[in-house]
Amino acid sequence: MGIIEAFLETLFQEILWGLIKRLGSFIRWLFLRNKYSYDLIYKQDWNGRVGLLTICLIIILILGLFKV
Repeated sequence: MGIIEAFLETLFQEILWGLIKRLGSFIRWLFLRNKYSYDLIYKQDWNGRVGLLTICLIIILILGLFKV
């Protein structure tokens, strides 16, 4: 059972990080599309951080809307 749990944990971590990285590269591509292609932006390092920041901002905005 431990092998299956480790496999699923690794699989979900990789999928989740891949989605965050894709989100970050898409946000960066919106601003840098005149200079770089999407493939070149996706290979750069900052995509995961930008994706996490985007998710945090969306959560803060949603919580701010429900606070009123």
